[in-house]
Amino acid sequence: MTKNDFIKDLAAALTSYGVSDAANTIDYYDELIDDRIEGGETEAAVIASLETPHQIASQLADQFQPTQVQHKRMSPVLLVTLVVLLVLGSPLWGSLLLTVIVLLTVGYLLLWIGPFIGGTLAVASIIGGAVSLVFFMFCHVKRRCSSRHDATWY
Repeated sequence: MTKNDFIKDLAAALTSYGVSDAANTIDYYDELIDDRIEGGETEAAVIASLETPHQIASQLADQFQPTQVQHKRMSPVLLVTLVVLLVLGSPLWGSLLLTVIVLLTVGYLLLWIGPFIGGTLAVASIIGGAVSLVFFMFCHVKRRCSSRHDATWY
């Protein structure tokens, strides 16, 4: 096997194993082979002394695989303490949650109370104006009618 064949096989193996640092690995082996050839060894002897491209890729894939995360179990004493604290503290958290809900509701109502009062006053003014117009006409007509029969008025 020649150096070029070895590098091509290594690149294919690294890709098939999904090694993320394939370019650096290929550069490393390329330089390693060149250095040993410059040191006086033959190309065939250097490549024969190395592991196969699939062995190299397999080792790198195993080396860079993420380790399994082991879940630690809580000690029973810690678990019981946590449960007791949650049970004893739940009235506090419930009260705080209720306080937050009430404050948000009051804030929302305060936000809309001004437009509501303004709208209510506007509607009341319109209705009051209409009622006073009707009463004015009624009183004006009644006064006119009663003043015609009154002799002392004119």
